[in-house]
Order: sequence, then structure tokens, then C-alpha cells
Amino acid sequence: MVMTPTLPQTTGVAGYWLATADGDVFAFGEARFHGSLVAMGDTADIVGMAAPADGSGYWLVGSDGGVFAFGTAEFWGSVPGIGESSRIVGMAALPDGSGYWLVGEDGDVFAFGKAEHWGSLPGAGLVRAVGLVPLSDGSGYWVVTDNGTAYTFGSAPYHGSFHKVRAPTRFVGMAALSDGSGYWLLGEGGDVFAFGAALNHGALSTDAGTSTVNMMSAGPEGYLLVSVDGSVLPFGVAAFHGSMAGARQEAPVVGASVVASPVTLGARATRQLNHLQPRSVSDHRGDQARGRDALPFGGVTFPPVDSPRVSIVIPVHGESHYTVSCLHSIATVGGSVPFEVIVVDDDSPDDTASLLARIGNVKVVRNEVNLGFTKACNAGIAAASGEYVVLLNNDTEVTPGWLEELTGTADSDPQVGVVGVKLEYPDGTLQEAGGIVWRDGSGMNYGRGDQPGRGEYGYLREVDYCSGACLLVRRDLLRRLGGLDERYAPAYYEDTDLAFAARSLGYKVVYQPNARIIHHEGGSHGTDVSVGVKRFQDLNRLIFVEKWAKELEAQYPPDPSNAALARDTRRGPRALVVDHMVPHYDQDSGSVRLFALLSILVDLGFAVTFVPANQAAVQPYTERLQQMGVEVLYGAVDIATHVKSLGRKLTLCILARPSVACQVIAQVRANAPWATLIYDTVDLHFLRERRFGEVNNDLGLVEASKATREIELALVRAADLTFAVSPDERRVLLDEIPDAVVAIVPNIHEEQEGTTDVGLRHGLLFVGSFCHDPNKDSVHHLVRDIMPLLRPALPGVRLTVVGSNPTPDVLALSGDDVEVLGWVPDLDPIYESARVFVAPLRFGAGMKGKIGEALSHGVPTVTSVIGAEGMGLVAEEHVLLGDDPATFASEVIRLYNDPVLWTRLSQQGRSHVREHYGPAAVREHLRTLLEGVGALPSPDDPA
Repeated sequence: MVMTPTLPQTTGVAGYWLATADGDVFAFGEARFHGSLVAMGDTADIVGMAAPADGSGYWLVGSDGGVFAFGTAEFWGSVPGIGESSRIVGMAALPDGSGYWLVGEDGDVFAFGKAEHWGSLPGAGLVRAVGLVPLSDGSGYWVVTDNGTAYTFGSAPYHGSFHKVRAPTRFVGMAALSDGSGYWLLGEGGDVFAFGAALNHGALSTDAGTSTVNMMSAGPEGYLLVSVDGSVLPFGVAAFHGSMAGARQEAPVVGASVVASPVTLGARATRQLNHLQPRSVSDHRGDQARGRDALPFGGVTFPPVDSPRVSIVIPVHGESHYTVSCLHSIATVGGSVPFEVIVVDDDSPDDTASLLARIGNVKVVRNEVNLGFTKACNAGIAAASGEYVVLLNNDTEVTPGWLEELTGTADSDPQVGVVGVKLEYPDGTLQEAGGIVWRDGSGMNYGRGDQPGRGEYGYLREVDYCSGACLLVRRDLLRRLGGLDERYAPAYYEDTDLAFAARSLGYKVVYQPNARIIHHEGGSHGTDVSVGVKRFQDLNRLIFVEKWAKELEAQYPPDPSNAALARDTRRGPRALVVDHMVPHYDQDSGSVRLFALLSILVDLGFAVTFVPANQAAVQPYTERLQQMGVEVLYGAVDIATHVKSLGRKLTLCILARPSVACQVIAQVRANAPWATLIYDTVDLHFLRERRFGEVNNDLGLVEASKATREIELALVRAADLTFAVSPDERRVLLDEIPDAVVAIVPNIHEEQEGTTDVGLRHGLLFVGSFCHDPNKDSVHHLVRDIMPLLRPALPGVRLTVVGSNPTPDVLALSGDDVEVLGWVPDLDPIYESARVFVAPLRFGAGMKGKIGEALSHGVPTVTSVIGAEGMGLVAEEHVLLGDDPATFASEVIRLYNDPVLWTRLSQQGRSHVREHYGPAAVREHLRTLLEGVGALPSPDDPA
């Protein structure tokens, strides 16, 4: 285990403001009063405030969406009148004051000025948002809800949530570290929960007798908590500048904001604060030069490691301030991967040698003459002892988790030989998200100059090459190659050559977007390709072209319009999948099926792009797809442009659900008429809506289902192929459109292990997402009509209800023998202990994922005819059935008390799911379907 060295730090808060509900503002420390509604003789229902980091002004926001600007803060817009349908609960601003966000109680996010909209909460009305916290560069944000869940959007990383629907405290806010590496969630009573790199420095005592409303970050080493009475309580090293405690105030405190001050964390922290004000590149470089002597580097020692997994090789020639900043970042970040640091001093003409002498546990290799980058790297490689070697430029700075991401990627697949990173410029723009090599041997840094948080730069993929500014390579691969090819000395193209050489030996070259590195490009050799070492960039291209002429014939011609295809070395077919949101694979049946389908498509060789219609990059679900190699395009997406960029490589388009498919089908068909277009019903929505209306005697719903029916049938007619989830729904569609091409693609369930000893199992279990009306109706029916019939025969037997987004009426069902847990992160232990699964569904459509999931866990099930439809389940052989309360209760009692029946149904139900709905069975079925419609080349005809 590598320990992180302790470095000196001071508070990052010079002052702060507190805002009250009536619009008054109180300033403390270096914060200056710029005005208030009360001072103007005005009033409003204020719910929050925000300020640019330099303290030159601030904004107040009302619950109705009105925004009030003071000082130099500019008014960028508002959403007045929103209070009629929801209410605003929070506000956050870009550090330079160029824009801000408002967040509504229902999770809607509104962006103004230069603030970008990265998405809103799914399932509006089912969770209550309490705040929004952006990344310092505006490339993403978190929205926190009162149950302690942190939802991530854009490039904001997910570090964890409280994850309990019935939490012991109501959550009221959130604060984050400026680099996004961690955050805190704040409970109403002053409880603090830390995630990622954020540290817990303390919380209010339970007898404090007050409610907290806000939290202000002072950097990794401290924070301040703010109470409704205006008390400000510092924790860690956060500086206290005053509070309103004991003062008479007319309204409670509802918001707070800070004035930032520089923290002594080295060049990275100083740079973040410098960027609060727009400035030119030359100005920025000046700041770096002035700040380098202030780096707190003396006495820093890396922990000794006997058996490093990674050898970090850093070749240097002068520019010692970059070297210091690079090493400082490695020391600050630390991590869990044991590493050694090898600095190759390539005859540096400055104070590099004396600086390196002040660092403990760094291996220094000195070249008596300047050999250049390529040979210096080889000298460091020769001194390495780790399983992996990381080649790292000295003009880089690493970020939290970088080494774990690199090694984890290589560990996941022995054929991964080289792993590259996402390179970002100090100003927050992208330098490279993997590299492209064109047919003429020239290269392209994919994404250069764009925003790094965009979806196209966020997914794992094989690439032509990655920049040698930071590159992990297996040491045994380097041994086989004899190190970097020195024909490219002194520098340039050795990284590109390494990638091609690795592929020639059967290894993969992979881009890992979660490993982020800040790169001062040109810090070592400048940027002018006509002078100095940089001139070898063009000269070495000719050497590279001669060496790899045959391989280059397969590359794309040098044209930026080819980048969408050339960025990924997979030369197989492309697939586009569009659904309403990123699949929440641990929350609902449809998401489980979609996630499995995407996995199968990747396994079949497709390069897959997924577009969530709600535009949200909800975590951890988005990252899970991205790490599978699925490109997730969140935010505003131009479907037509994307489809055009893929050309005839796009062979498959799957559009799911009527509400989504009807919006994009025309664009897809017009721009890719050659692609196989599939409409995925998920379930027949009109059938579910009609049944819902019939059960509730609602003629309006029955009538509305007719409109849905017309939309769905029109989509079936327009598609080349339609996916239905069950034979029953396939028959319904063929009865309506006899010449339609309809195939069954069912729910997909992995077989799970579970005890077969019925004596170790107890209680009844219901599982289902409560975003889904059939589940809400079913659990009410179960508790109201069936449980009273079970209690006399099964005294003391408890019903456990599990599912995401339980509504208040579902939570209210809890009682002596009914426990409503809400969402739980791991269902396996619950299935392992349950004796009987119960699902008295009265309406719905499609396959019922809960039934397949229970059977795959070996839990015998009692359900209704509607619950069992479409799965080929036979009563008494796979499940027991009951459509009225008395019959249903009788079957539950019989199954609960008969161990022979229980064992037989457990075994036969599990076997049925494995045979018909297991991943292997569905994968082969889907392969046959796609080959049949020409979307996937068959193994016999690769072309």
C-alpha cells in the first residue's frame, strides 16, 4: 500500500456571506456587502445564493425562479413563474461569474450564461432535489436529493451516495473539492458523510438543537457548516470569520457563499485559482514562472516500496519547475498502487540535480550527456522493477485515481499491452482523447481543444496510439521490443511506433478516459516544429512510414471527417441505440434487459453508441457502459450529424419505446437508409395502458391507450424489424399487422447461486421499481387484500418490499409484518434469505423482469396470469398462479409449508430461465437475428 505524504495546507476561504429567506445579506471576513433586497426595501422568498470566486458580487435566487444580481455579478436570466409547478431550491455559479445554474425541487436544472446544461434528474416527482454543486471548470455537476443520493451529470465523477431511501436523516446540501475528486453530503442535523478524496473532519453533535442549511468547502482539509440561526461552525483547518449566532434576525438563513483565497497546494491549486479570472496564455505562463519558487516541496519523501507494481519513469532535461510540479502531484495524489519513481536526469543544465537531492525515495538515473527523450526513457526502463512501466513527461500533473485506472485496465485483460490517458490542458480544455494515425503516417490528437467532459471522449476503446506524455506499458512487452525504438532518437514518434509494435505482437492499445492528466504541452520541447528537437516530429514521420508501410495501408485517409470512425481501431459494424435514459440496471426490469443487450452487442463486435433521450449522464450507470466500451452521448445530441459521421459503417439502429422512437426515427431513416432499423417495444405500452384503465375503471385511460396504439403500430410498420419481449406480444402485433417482421428478444437473466435448504429461508419478498404503476398497484393489492388472508395460516411471516423510488403511499405500507426497504444496492442476500417470491400483478405488459429474476435466484414464485405471461411458465411446473386474493393466498400458504413442492419449483424455475433467458441463449438468438437482416456479417462472410 502506498501512503500519501503530508503536505502543508492552509484554508481556501477568505470570507463568506450568509443570506436569509427575506433577502438580507451578511458579510464576514474579506467578503464585502454589495447590497440586499432588505436594503432596497424589497422582499422575496429567497432560497439560496451564489457568487463568483473573486467576491466582486453575488446573486440571490427566489423559490419562484427570480434572480437578483448585486455588485459586479451579471444577470444571465431567470425562470420566473416556475413556482406554479415546482420551486427552485438552489443555485450555483461558474467561478468566473460567467454563468449560473438553478435547480428545482423536482430535479430540473436550468443553465444561464456560459453555464452548460448537462442533464436533469430522471423520474421527476419521485425524488426531491436539495442542491446542485458544479465542477470548477463547469464541465459537469452533481445534484443531491434529500435521501442522500448524489446524481452526476457531465464529467462530474461519482464517488458514492448514502443510498438509503429511509435514511436516518434528511439531507439538505453538498459541498465538493475543487478538482472534483470527492464531496461531502450534509444532513439536516449536522451529520457529514464524506466520499472519494473528501475527508470527514467532524459533524455537529446530536444535541446541538439546530438545523444545518449549508456547507462551505475550504479544500480537502476543512469545511464550515451553517445553521438556520446563522451559526457558522468550522471543522478541520477551515478559518472562522464570524457568524450571526446570538444576533437578532428577521428570517432564517437559507444560503451561503465563499470568497476564495489561494491555498499552498503547489502549482495545481494556484492554477485553479488563477483561472477564476479569464486571462491570456502568456499571462498564465507568467503565473507559473512566478509561482514555482513557492512550491512546498522541501522534505517531501515518497514511501519506500519493496515490490512496486508500477515503475514511473520521468525523463527530464532542465525545466525543473515542471519536474517539481509533476513530482508534487504524484506525492499529493498517492493512491493504493505500490509504485517507484525513476527520474532520468538527461544532463539538465539547471538546478534539477539539487532539487532531486531533496526528495526521498526517488531513484535518479543520470546521463552524463544529453541523449534525448527516447534514449532517456530506455535508461529509465532499464532501471525499472515494476510489472508495469509508466512513461510520464515532466510537464504533466496527475489527478486522483490515475494509477488505479491505468493498472486496472491492464489487469482486466492480459492482451492489453499499452494504456493511454485523457490529456487535458491547464485551462481545462482537451488535448487528446486517444490518437489517430492517418494513412500517410501523420497523426491527430482526437478531441483537441474541445471540452473533455463530452460523451465522445468518455468511453474506453482501442486506439491507434496514445501520447507518450503518459503511457502505461507492460514491462515484459518492453523487454520483448528492446525498449523504445532508438531510430526515433532524440524524440517524436517513439510512442506511435510503440503502439504499432505492440499490436504486431497481438496486444491491444487502449485509451482509458478515467485516467486524467494535466499536460503543459511543449513544456519540454516547445511547439514550433521547424526548430530544435521539435523538428524531428516531421523527420521521424518518414522513418515511421517506411517501417509500417503495410500496416498504414489499412488506415483512414487524412481527413478530419473520418475521425468518428478512425478514433476506434475496431473496424467492424457500428450500432446506434436510443432509449429514454441510461439503463439503471439495478433498479428496473427494462434497464436490466437493455444493459444486457448493449453488452451482447459489444460482445458480437459492434462499436456501440448509446443516446439517452433525457440527455442525462446519470452515474454510476453511465460510467459502467463507458468502461464496457459503449459511447454514451449525453447532453444535446444531433442524431442526424452523428449518423452521417458513421457512414455505411452504421449497420444497426435500435430505437426503444414509442415516446423515444417516434422522435428520432425519421432522422435515422433519412440519414442512414442502408442501416437495419429496429423498433424495440420493451413492452407494448398501449396494452399496459389499456389494462391499467380497465383495472381502475378509468375510461379516459382506456381511450388514451388507443392513441398510444396508433403510434406503436406506425413504428412497427416503419421499422425493418420489431423486437417484442414475449410470444404473446408478438401475436398481438401480428394480429394487427400480419406482414410485420417481429422477433422475440426477451428479458435476460444471469443464473444466480442460492441455498436449496428451504429450512434456512424465511418470509415473503416483493421486488419492483415504483416508477412503474403495475408495481405500485400490485404491492397495495398484496398488503390490503392478500396479507390479511395469510396471517392466520402463517403467523409471524414478514413481507419484505424492495424497489427504487417508493412513493409516500408505498412507504406508508410498513407495519409489524411488512417492511418497505426501498432501493438496496445488492439484492443477492435478500433473495438468498427469502422463502417465497410474491407478485400479484393485476395489469402490465411484456415479460415481468421480477419473475425471471426471482426464478434465476432459485426462489419459488406465486404470481398472477398476467405476471407469468410471455415466459412459457407452466403452473405447478415452474410457478404457482392465483388471480383472486383467496386463490393467491392459498397457493402462497401451500408453497410455504411444502418443502418438496418448494424444492421442485426452485429447481425447475431456475432451469427454465437458464435455458430460455440466460445470456448465452439470448446472445446466440440475437446473433442469428442480426445476421439474418444483414446488420452483422456472419462468420462465414466477414465482409
